Amino acid sequence: MKVLALSSILFVTLLAGVMAEEYTGRYLYRQGDADDTGAILLTLAEGSPRPTIAVAVGQRSGEPYLGVVRADGSIAFKNLPVDKYDLMVVTEDTFHEGFTMIQNSQPEVPEGDREALAQEIAKIEGFFDGKTIHRTAWSGERACVLLQQWRIGQAVKQSGEAVKGTIHSIDLIWFEKPLKGWQLVKRRQVYREELARKEPLEHLHVGALGDIRVVKSEKSVGPVPLK
Repeated sequence: MKVLALSSILFVTLLAGVMAEEYTGRYLYRQGDADDTGAILLTLAEGSPRPTIAVAVGQRSGEPYLGVVRADGSIAFKNLPVDKYDLMVVTEDTFHEGFTMIQNSQPEVPEGDREALAQEIAKIEGFFDGKTIHRTAWSGERACVLLQQWRIGQAVKQSGEAVKGTIHSIDLIWFEKPLKGWQLVKRRQVYREELARKEPLEHLHVGALGDIRVVKSEKSVGPVPLK
């Protein structure tokens, strides 16, 4: 029992170290399998701001894949398994997304459910003292929230060194309401970066970045205008 307890403590300590030290968030993303030949090539319309990072999230798997921003500003995703994908493109001050969140969601979320979901969101990850819900998708007993979080207060690394920038996080969080009250069933963090920007990123929903079916070959998308 002592060995098990020590192992559990060691695991938690190591995990905390990863979360505290690796603020770039690159550990969030799944590495594509060489046997998967699906791909997406996203081109942006002329005049669009240059991306800093781009992510593809599988609708079925929920797994995020990191794209490669090319010299011409286009974005390539390689080794994607068969799925439908929603993309998120982050620029210097804005994140653009096409997340489906929930299929066949209702156009309006009842006010009582919206307030109850906001209360559940407030309980998540106390490290972040700034939270903004950008979109909520709802369908009866299922809901999904697109959440941005950021650290307003001073953050300190495991080493004791102060974090110079502001930690930002973007999450997709799914809830279910089986009997009474909403329960968190899955959370997918799709972005975590230390930025000089102290306020939250601006947000734009871009429909052209969502519902992209990928099978065994490259799917070309765009040109998509970003602001």
